[in-house]
Amino acid sequence: MDKIEKCKKISLKKIMKENTRKNIKEQQGIIKKLNKTMKKTKKNNKELFNKTRKSRDFHKEMLKIFQKDNKKPTKTQIERYSRGYCNPGCEGTIFREKEYTNKELSKMYDDLKLEGDDKQKKAWMKNFKDAFDFESQSRPKNIKKLDNDSFYFKFDKKKKKRLIKMGALSGCFFS
Repeated sequence: MDKIEKCKKISLKKIMKENTRKNIKEQQGIIKKLNKTMKKTKKNNKELFNKTRKSRDFHKEMLKIFQKDNKKPTKTQIERYSRGYCNPGCEGTIFREKEYTNKELSKMYDDLKLEGDDKQKKAWMKNFKDAFDFESQSRPKNIKKLDNDSFYFKFDKKKKKRLIKMGALSGCFFS
């Protein structure tokens, strides 16, 4: 079994489980803070209360999605994580060194094979385009996107060390 297959079969499960656990914990913390804000503003500021409630409801939906993901990851999630953590050179992601042509970018954008309803798909598509635009504009042109370990050059050092220890071969994500 080569390194990439080993990463996909063994390390990916650990990484996905850890990320999902962290996402659940993060959403729970946000919901808790929003509930406190709602209690404080309920009587005094109806407008802020309503905005906070909408935000809380959004995070509750995100929490449900993460809890569902924790039980059984979808094919799309497995593909996305393997493209991010088991992909030396970050081919097929916005992090590869070589710049994309518009045709390549469009194909990559269409190949995301998103699951869920149209609203979720549109949100994912917008996030993808925004991430690509952000990365392209924020990185100085004389700096390589990836370090020697195939991790994005701004990737958090502690996270990188932990992921490599877990068996990740790349870090094709913003950290």
